[in-house]
Amino acid sequence: MAGVPLSVFALDGPVVRGEAGVLWVSYLAARGFVPPAAVARLALVSVLDRRGVPLDLDRLAHESMAPFKGLPVAGMERALDGFVANRLLPAVRPQARRAMEELRGLGHRIVLATSAIAPIAERLARHLPVDAWVAPELAASADGRFAGALADPVPVGGVRRHALHRLASERWREWRLARVYGDRDSDDALMREAEEPVAVNPAEPFRRLAEGRGWPIVEWA
Repeated sequence: MAGVPLSVFALDGPVVRGEAGVLWVSYLAARGFVPPAAVARLALVSVLDRRGVPLDLDRLAHESMAPFKGLPVAGMERALDGFVANRLLPAVRPQARRAMEELRGLGHRIVLATSAIAPIAERLARHLPVDAWVAPELAASADGRFAGALADPVPVGGVRRHALHRLASERWREWRLARVYGDRDSDDALMREAEEPVAVNPAEPFRRLAEGRGWPIVEWA
């Protein structure tokens, strides 16, 4: 088939063990940037999301960003560097890395998709065979401090699908969605469009949905 083949990996679950957003907030909480209660709240949201419970993720994401309002952007950047190097990279699943490397060898372009903030995806992409990412950007701040909000809607479901289409059309003149790795309902819109959807360690009820559609299900350590 014509067009650059794209393989999209959902970051939270398929690529990293756990949730990048929860790991990030817990990293900041351990350093006194945010209260521990913020970690517990975000962890609960992640569990509900994996179980397919309908959530207003945009509202929840903005609420989760509020405790960071006023933090120096430079300090946030140093914290992000430390977080990705010391917490996120060790959580990357070896099978995900190998799959990316194999697909790149076949000429695929690799895209990360996540509801975690774009600076996390950008930094992780420096250490993996990743060409692009779909993730919410942070709202700009004129005074050198974090505005405490997201500039974009959380890219899940149809929003993620549209964001990927926009990104791919800007990066590649002709492209096709060859493969999508996901594990929950919010990945479903992209997976249904892919030539080869792959469910990675899917939670219920998404596992039953994948089985019913005959999608491959893989278990990655």
